[in-house]
Parts: sequence; structure tokens; C-alpha cells
Amino acid sequence: MESKTVCLKHETYRRLTREKRDDESFSDAIDRFLTTDDGNPLRELIGFVDEESHRAIEERRRLRERRATIGAVDVMIAGTAIEANKPVVTRNVGEFQRTSASVTPY
Repeated sequence: MESKTVCLKHETYRRLTREKRDDESFSDAIDRFLTTDDGNPLRELIGFVDEESHRAIEERRRLRERRATIGAVDVMIAGTAIEANKPVVTRNVGEFQRTSASVTPY
């Protein structure tokens, strides 16, 4: 499994450590926070996340479940378009059609 190194503020790390269960890894804890249906406890853990970023996180999770991931910047663009209820205007139609965003080719 591929992994990434992430930098956290000391306070965020402390809070994550406090919320993490003894039997789970940090990755498992973050996945649990991101997939909770009744609100998003990760928002409370790391502070305010704007609606576009939250939508992009949800979209990335959905794409990962379908094994149809796209680049991080593109998923943020899609999340912004979804939240604004506007289409993504792009030449990269194939990539954005994997998302829930409306796509307009040019």
C-alpha cells in the first residue's frame, strides 16, 4: 500500500492522538473521521474546513471507493464546481466525468 508523509501542527497531532482508538492506526482514525455520516468530526479535530474542501474530500472518497481517482487539484476543482452548482469547463472531459460534477467541454 502506498503511503504519504503528512505534517501536522503539534496541537492537531495531540488532538488526533487523543481521538485515535488504541486498536487503530492514524490512517484508520482519519478514515473513520472522514466517513462518519452524522457531521464530520474531522472538522472539529482540525478546525474549520470550507464547504468546497469538504465536498472535495467527499468526492475523493467516492472516487477512491470506485477505484477511479483523479489528481488532487482536479478533485478540488470538481468539489468547488459541485458546491457552486456550476459546471467544470475543461478539455479534460474524461477525467472530470468520473466525478459528480457537471462537465462542459471546450
